[in-house]
Amino acid sequence: MSDGQVLTEILSPGIVRISLDRPAKRNALNDAMLVGLLSAFDQMQQFGDVRAAILQGNGPAFCSGMDLNEASDPTSGPKLAAKIGHVLDVITAAPFVTIASVHGAVLAGGAGLATACDFILAADDAKIGYPEVQRGLTASMVMTLLRRQLPERWTRELLLLGDPVDAKRAREMGLVNWVVPAANRDAETRTVADRLLRSAPGAVAETKKFLNDLWHRTIPQDIALAIHHHLVVRDAGEFAEGVAAFGEKRKPTWERT
Repeated sequence: MSDGQVLTEILSPGIVRISLDRPAKRNALNDAMLVGLLSAFDQMQQFGDVRAAILQGNGPAFCSGMDLNEASDPTSGPKLAAKIGHVLDVITAAPFVTIASVHGAVLAGGAGLATACDFILAADDAKIGYPEVQRGLTASMVMTLLRRQLPERWTRELLLLGDPVDAKRAREMGLVNWVVPAANRDAETRTVADRLLRSAPGAVAETKKFLNDLWHRTIPQDIALAIHHHLVVRDAGEFAEGVAAFGEKRKPTWERT
């Protein structure tokens, strides 16, 4: 099945693969792709028999983050941010297990998609990072997930420096579950998905729900707060300079107001 820039295919009973399919743009997240992701997860809920969903990116990268052409538009940008938050919420709330099978660039919103999944299996060529501060933004929405997954020192390292880490370092941090040779990524991901079929689907769904319920605030509540902080920074003017500098391949000039 295909929905815009997202492909969905049944690999075997209970196992579905969702592929970001915008390789010429390194699978940058635009409105059409986010709509496609929401549609794909809605379809899987309707199937009722999905046990494991593999999320991957076609082409040289998993996902390079938000499409800056759309994200920098003052009209569509805030709506795009809200839609990314909705996608992260849908992924984390899915009753089946989600596996991000990543390679190449896994950046910004793309890293957020991976972080929202239950597992991350990374090829050894993966570079994972949250460079939003280098573009004049905050990685607000992914912060809601990282604070649940990593020690605070490592979360601060990733979000305040904004530099990507390689797959080995990501494994040391606990950001990814497994690192495998790039040539073996597909096969190793399928192995993990097949292992999940041994578990009772109802028990898995309830375990996931309980894990989310253990926090004093829900993920949707945190994402709503994250969008607020995202919009505060977006409106401050630094984002415009960050995008311009990125497009012109120069260092941004930051001015405190």
